Amino acid sequence: MGAPFLEGEYARLIDKANAPIFGIDVSGRVNVWNQKASQVTGFTAEGVMGRNLVREFITQDYQESVEEVRERASERARETRRATDSSRRAPL
Repeated sequence: MGAPFLEGEYARLIDKANAPIFGIDVSGRVNVWNQKASQVTGFTAEGVMGRNLVREFITQDYQESVEEVRERASERARETRRATDSSRRAPL
């Protein structure tokens, strides 16, 4: 099994999961939206891809707290990348 097969298999598992799964990039734009997320929200994957999750899909009363969580997660990802890029152990 090569990497392309595994990537396709992971994408299929995510898309067919029995729970809503979505992903965002470091800028907060949607880059993963499975079928269950579409069923639960009524938004298609095509309709959300590339759009800002917090500004466009989170109600205003939760935007600030969700954005704070997103920023902390992005910073953590950058720290992990820096640590692994410099051949040090990545903090978990």
